[in-house]
Amino acid sequence: MNKTLDKMIELVSKVSSESEYEEELSGDVRFVEDLGLNSINVIMLVTLMEQEFNLSLTSRLEALLGCPSINSVTEYIDGLLVNNE
Repeated sequence: MNKTLDKMIELVSKVSSESEYEEELSGDVRFVEDLGLNSINVIMLVTLMEQEFNLSLTSRLEALLGCPSINSVTEYIDGLLVNNE
């Protein structure tokens, strides 16, 4: 597993602690369909991601909202980190 994915799973577990999802989190888990995250959870997750990865993501919310799973957000974040954005 890559480092970004490990960190994303950790962050998602913080905001989804009240979720009824009973399986272990993995990259394939979808934010809305599987975890039932609401808009407040998403804002909390984006804030945690900004802090963890030292990125400004508020201008990229539309792109992030198009990422349905932990894997897709991980790929997006990795792309930003590689390009030093």
